[in-house]
Amino acid sequence: MSAKHDNLLEQSIDIGGTTSPSQFLDTTDEAIGLGASIPGQTGSAAVLSLITVDVVTVNGLTGMWSVSEGKFLTLSGAANASNNGTFQIVKFNSNTSVDIRNAAAVVPDANSGSITWIERNSYMLADDLNYIRTDRREIKGTPDWYDPVPTYTRPDATTTDVSANLTNISGKTTDAQSLPESREIFGAGVLAGQSSITVISPGNLKHVDAVNTLGIPCFDVAPFVGDFRSCFVKILDGVSSGGEFTVLGGVHAGERIFGVTNNGASASPNSVEVIFYSCPLTADIQNSSTPYTWEVGQVSSVNLVYGYNQRIDGFNFNVLRFDLTLPASTSAGGSLTPAAHQTLRQLIHFISEGPGNGFATGAFKETLPFSSPFPTSIIWWESSAKLKKIVAKSIAYNPNKTPSTILWEMYATDGVTVIATVSDAISYSSVFETSRTRSIS
Repeated sequence: MSAKHDNLLEQSIDIGGTTSPSQFLDTTDEAIGLGASIPGQTGSAAVLSLITVDVVTVNGLTGMWSVSEGKFLTLSGAANASNNGTFQIVKFNSNTSVDIRNAAAVVPDANSGSITWIERNSYMLADDLNYIRTDRREIKGTPDWYDPVPTYTRPDATTTDVSANLTNISGKTTDAQSLPESREIFGAGVLAGQSSITVISPGNLKHVDAVNTLGIPCFDVAPFVGDFRSCFVKILDGVSSGGEFTVLGGVHAGERIFGVTNNGASASPNSVEVIFYSCPLTADIQNSSTPYTWEVGQVSSVNLVYGYNQRIDGFNFNVLRFDLTLPASTSAGGSLTPAAHQTLRQLIHFISEGPGNGFATGAFKETLPFSSPFPTSIIWWESSAKLKKIVAKSIAYNPNKTPSTILWEMYATDGVTVIATVSDAISYSSVFETSRTRSIS
């Protein structure tokens, strides 16, 4: 005798009777409890008429039949807002007409004859299940709700699939991550003798703190105490070249000048200090930096590029752009850019013959003594007015009129301060040069 299981449900049938699961519902309908629309039961020619207490007759429909009673009709596009909404069908009149219950209805309606209508089933358990299917499909981003969770690969294991589930993306959303972006201040003033400046921009210069880790890292506040890299500020010429600065004179001449953001006496979020440092061009700023005092001869207006820790979802549209005036690309040798050459005014560029690209036209050369075949002084001035020197060459001679020493001196932009010297001591055999010893300082 075979066993009978008449009470078992087919597994593909929802409790509610549907054999056609849906995954494309309008999820905005779920919040207001609308049942699924009946396929084919929609139109745009409904007419509202006759009100009896709270019952309104709707004509201009199609496909209505007796089982429509108890279902719902959604109306939209009526001239009177009270006539728009979803209403229960209380009476079947014909395949083109039903009565609905709407106590607030107003008839006649100016748009009768062009009102859109949709017949709907009552909200059932099947709708809950279908909304869940719709959500699953949309959350997973797959063609069907039952497809596996998508995968991705990580850059350190590109042959290994990783599930894009909530565990793997938790804590990795853009509002959970922050990165330092570059921000700019243009035309900050700085004077000779200053070892730091305080820049002010009310509301825009928040400092990092223990609770809110967004903002400017400060050199004197944890967790960035003594951290040159995190607090680094690029200082650019805001007057002429747009390039970085180097130390003009002294034991650190030629070193790169930069800054660090510092709390000091500034007040977050309205101001921040920038302390000046210098470092050899090829050295690590974390290990080889020295406090710097702004020198006579440096320009008095600078552009600052500083770090600001920003939540990724709040990044500025132009965060990966850099719109400051910058030096051109590096030369073939990869050492200095043309703009850096112009800014550094290194003496070695002038040993051949005077200033070139990057210096103002009109430079003036003076040779002394005048008309002598053995000059002892050759000076390049910025102009014939002879107010500012660019470079000077002094020559001492042996009794046979061969040069014994040659001294070159390079001047800062003030035309007075010597920022570099090169001195050659020359040896001869008869009148022929045999060796030369060069000193650079």
